[in-house]
Amino acid sequence: MGIWGKLTFVPETETPSVDVPLHSYRTPLSLTVGYLISLPILHLFTQRVLAKHFDLKALLFESMVLYNVAQVFLNGWMVYRFLDSLINRGHPFVGDISTVSTGTAYVVWVHYCDKYLEFFDTYFMVLR
Repeated sequence: MGIWGKLTFVPETETPSVDVPLHSYRTPLSLTVGYLISLPILHLFTQRVLAKHFDLKALLFESMVLYNVAQVFLNGWMVYRFLDSLINRGHPFVGDISTVSTGTAYVVWVHYCDKYLEFFDTYFMVLR
């Protein structure tokens, strides 16, 4: 979570552009492959070790509530910032590549990074 926060919440004036290594095809490919490999391993570990000793539904309840509340707030903030850019800052509804000062690029960057955080949805399902 700390690494995700550090990469996501950069100063708005320093919103990463296409020249940042995180935008390379290697990053999403590596994270997706790692994610797909980790799911069966987590499933086996859950069945063979964790489920025998713990009530995982009860154990995960607070974490899932916190995660979902954080997702609601983060997505609500993104909608607010996007609408603010459209209504108050003059960003066109259908974007262009030259309008970068309205804050929309930063919102898209946070949304892009949030996709990696949303992998936790599947981890919670596998653990339960």
